[in-house]
Amino acid sequence: MLKLIKYINQNSLNKLDIILNKRKFTQKNETTTVKKIISNVKKRGDKAVIEYEKQFSKLIYPKGDSYEINMSYFTYDYSDEIMFNEKLSRLFKIVNRLPEDELTQEHKDIAAGLQSTYEKIFFHLLNNLYVKKQTHNLCLSGGCAYNGTANGKILKNTNFNRVYIPPAPSDAGSAIGCALHYHYSTNLKSNRIDNSYPYLGPHYTNDDVEKVLKEFENDVWFTKKLHSEIIDDIAQEITEGNVVGWFQGRMEFGARALGNRSILANPRDPQMKSRVNRVIKKREGFRPFAPIVKLEEQLKYFDYTESVPYMNQVIQVRKEYQKDLPAITHIDGSARIQSLGNSGHSLMYKLLNKLQSINGYPIVLNTSFNLKDQTMVLDPKSAIQTFLNCEMDTLVIHNYILKKKIL
Repeated sequence: MLKLIKYINQNSLNKLDIILNKRKFTQKNETTTVKKIISNVKKRGDKAVIEYEKQFSKLIYPKGDSYEINMSYFTYDYSDEIMFNEKLSRLFKIVNRLPEDELTQEHKDIAAGLQSTYEKIFFHLLNNLYVKKQTHNLCLSGGCAYNGTANGKILKNTNFNRVYIPPAPSDAGSAIGCALHYHYSTNLKSNRIDNSYPYLGPHYTNDDVEKVLKEFENDVWFTKKLHSEIIDDIAQEITEGNVVGWFQGRMEFGARALGNRSILANPRDPQMKSRVNRVIKKREGFRPFAPIVKLEEQLKYFDYTESVPYMNQVIQVRKEYQKDLPAITHIDGSARIQSLGNSGHSLMYKLLNKLQSINGYPIVLNTSFNLKDQTMVLDPKSAIQTFLNCEMDTLVIHNYILKKKIL
């Protein structure tokens, strides 16, 4: 019996297992047959996306140089509990999905249709903007600026050649923009304020950490080490397959963990994506993870020339490295990267250097330090509580390495 399992991607969301049984092929016929099946599946998937694009065209349509949303399907402008009404379900001929419900192929096709619709509108607006402004520099803000898949395609689909997206482009970041706008408007001779530093949250001292450690002395044991020793120990643990909680310095401002409130793991481990999603993050298995990569090594492993300091663009992993980096490579060969230079985060940069020497790559799998439906950990206490509530192997808080006690 011949069993072939192939994973087919539709816009990074559709996954299909193809199983062929009860027939023997020669290697040549086998390859030809699989290619035909993949081609047929892709055609069916493309057709489904096109059909859903037609449905989405009833929700948003062009109006002059812009677009308008048909609000008869939505309630978010007056309700803080429900975003849409029953008309949306009737439009897509599908029952509203609850968070615990199974993700069906139909759900994935709808998501792919929405992404495709968004990208067409997005690039149309950007190209119109370029005609009006004639600049090669683009800055994005608003919640949609978190759409890393579309952001990673800007350079190939528009005439812009430099893209800046702040660490918190949504409403939270707008507050900083408003403050800066007021400052510059009322201080016309003011020097420009550096707004590139994303670590704006609260900071906790080692004394704060030790007070919390006493509260959990029955649950964890710890050792205090120099940062240089921690780098060596944690790089070794990550290489050996351990999952590490990483709590350093000030918390990140925005929705992305950029190396201060992170869960770190080995990007080369083919089981790591499943493990972290299932028993640590406790969330859906399709959710991807992001690699932190040394800035000067980025182009070697990823097909993108611009720096991505805030993890907001999805780009292609170079084909020759996709098999070696399975835990951070999406099913379509892409990854949502964070480029890191030595000046941006020296401790994390040293960890990448050490990983390069013992694990072969200056890359680490990074995901936000939280469980499903929870916010990122804020303080040492919430970090330890999260650590104890999942199957994370090790927790680092500043100069302290924590392990769980086995009772």
